[in-house]
Amino acid sequence: MSATPTPPPAGGLPGPNSPSADPGLVAVACPGDPSAQRIISLVRGRGGLLSQNAKVSARSGPLCAAGWQFTILDVTGYEPLQVVTRKQSGTLRLVTAGTDVCTAEVRVAGPAGIQTLACGSDGALPVPSSPTLPTPFATTPSPTPSGSSPTSNA
Repeated sequence: MSATPTPPPAGGLPGPNSPSADPGLVAVACPGDPSAQRIISLVRGRGGLLSQNAKVSARSGPLCAAGWQFTILDVTGYEPLQVVTRKQSGTLRLVTAGTDVCTAEVRVAGPAGIQTLACGSDGALPVPSSPTLPTPFATTPSPTPSGSSPTSNA
């Protein structure tokens, strides 16, 4: 008698969009909000970050993970600008922007998907290893002068 395979649950196999998956584990294309234009407007609104006449376009993103977003902007005449934003209480907030956005806030509070994009494979906080105990000194007896024994009573 052969066993009949069990079909997957009605909702399908677990995946990035399933309720059982961690919503911050992987960053995916944002479903329309925020738009790239909204990210650009937020960055332009910050004093001194981008001038109003700078030519800016979205190279990548925004990508979303658990209420955080990661976007790469092309700014004519400059290196690509990485931008990390976060929605809090319905308001989009600029977390950081620049060529290196792996800040303490991103490392500590950001979801894994954003940490990976912002920090690379080093995004997660390091796991402390067990402390290395010092090696005990050798317990071999020290050499004695020739011709004498440590037990001889001369």
